[in-house]
Amino acid sequence: RQKRRLSKNGCYHAIVRGNDKMDIFLDDTDKSTLLRILNRAKEKFECSVLAYCFMDNHIHLVLMETNTSTGENNISTIMKFLGVTYVRYFNEKYQRVGTLFQERFKSEPIESDRHLLAVVRYVLLNPCKAGLAESPVDYKWSSSRDYMCGTYGITDTGMVLGILDKNSSVARQELNRLMDNDVIIESTSLTTIPKEAKKQKALLLWDELQQEKLSINEKIKKLYDDVPISIRTLATITGLGRARLARIIKEEPNRGLFKNN
Repeated sequence: RQKRRLSKNGCYHAIVRGNDKMDIFLDDTDKSTLLRILNRAKEKFECSVLAYCFMDNHIHLVLMETNTSTGENNISTIMKFLGVTYVRYFNEKYQRVGTLFQERFKSEPIESDRHLLAVVRYVLLNPCKAGLAESPVDYKWSSSRDYMCGTYGITDTGMVLGILDKNSSVARQELNRLMDNDVIIESTSLTTIPKEAKKQKALLLWDELQQEKLSINEKIKKLYDDVPISIRTLATITGLGRARLARIIKEEPNRGLFKNN
């Protein structure tokens, strides 16, 4: 199997899905139980929970290892603890045996402020995209209320809010605004523009790039870096297939480091 990519900063977006897309939560008690297990893992393995979202058949976690002095990467240990402990609870409660999760968990290393903001935003908007809530704060089983309402929960909100503004109240207002708009997330600033205007900007830039002596891969990466649009929109603008575009973008190394590293 493919070797897991490790983060230099110990920060990851982890995803766990139910086996054969089955539900891994059958009621709110199941979700609250996993939340307690996650809190135990946070203390036991010295990690920060930057964001989480529990959907019926999968979960999203944004975790950061806080003890990296030993040079060890604990993401696999953390996720194993979560999986083993929760499956034991689930199987006992519902009198079942066997696996619950689909293969091993997926993880994506996060190395920059821009990437972290984009991932946290994606995680908090997950229930809205699935039609389970009108607004992120309407969904009970995510970090949205910790971030946007200032409630105290399991989420360590300081790092993400610190990227937006030094004043936590101002940072929360900014995060609320970003949840309602299409955004371009730069390494040092955030710019909000309408979706159609973003597409037009990408079209103009693509035309300009045709005049430059760059490889097609370099042009794609530059376009995606300057105006981060969806793969579907990128395919419409460039005329290239989505699979090829995804491979090109995936090869692009993460840029920048966290501000407090």
